[in-house]
Amino acid sequence: MSKKKTIQHAIEQVHGPCPLGDFVKANEWTNHIDWELVMERVDAEHPDFEWAPDKANVQEAAESLITEVRHEMLHRAGESE
Repeated sequence: MSKKKTIQHAIEQVHGPCPLGDFVKANEWTNHIDWELVMERVDAEHPDFEWAPDKANVQEAAESLITEVRHEMLHRAGESE
């Protein structure tokens, strides 16, 4: 599973699926995503998951990756409207 799919799966486990067909609800849903909870879920289920290759900026890398996946999920929700 790719990094983004792993993160998306964790987001859906923590926050449920992204609402489709209603961009306003989808936007509200994405605004409530807690990246730290998602990071904890990924780390718990995938202990070998590598957020940052240098291990120095793990928090920043995690927040960035989770935000990117969240944005992609919102984009797909908007397309389905």
